[in-house]
Amino acid sequence: MTTCLDFIDNCATELLGTQAFIDLPAQALVKILSRNSFCAPEIEIFNAVKQWIETHPDEEPEFSSILAQIRLPLIKVNDLFEHVRESSLISPDQILDAIKDQNTLSSSQLKYRGFLCKTHFLLKLKIIV
Repeated sequence: MTTCLDFIDNCATELLGTQAFIDLPAQALVKILSRNSFCAPEIEIFNAVKQWIETHPDEEPEFSSILAQIRLPLIKVNDLFEHVRESSLISPDQILDAIKDQNTLSSSQLKYRGFLCKTHFLLKLKIIV
């Protein structure tokens, strides 16, 4: 299981746009999104979750636990207004709280997702060169 999760972490951005992401069961989605090592832009995570929710209306009881994994303070203010607010998946109070956190918490207090390990970065760099 750990090996699978590590692989998912290393391909987080690529996974978000796939049918495999949409096909994940709700419990697996929560487990993946809750990981600090699942490193992708938070707005991309939100958009993928939105698509997952639209595809799985029968999973409504799970929506709140899935949406709770999105780290709203890591999303830019204009994306909060243009994408998150327009979706109606997140309450206006939660959006305002995220903006407040962006403006009052220090960078070290925000719950950032992890960074790619050096070996993965070097592998990517080698492919580019």
